[in-house]
Amino acid sequence: MRLTIRFLILLLVLVLTACQNHENREYLHWGEAEGNMIERLEYGGVDYKVEKGEVYIPKDQLKRATACCT
Repeated sequence: MRLTIRFLILLLVLVLTACQNHENREYLHWGEAEGNMIERLEYGGVDYKVEKGEVYIPKDQLKRATACCT
């Protein structure tokens, strides 16, 4: 019985953390949207957004973007 309750609590925590809202992230300017930069960010699994021809990445993914795009 206790094992079942622990499992359900663990499952609930995992589900809630997987459903985090990333809309309030802080984005950093990464560069101009040219060449294969977008392809490399997608290949590296980095989230990004493009506004007015400029690429922005989340601050928490800066190391990942640097590793895949340099």
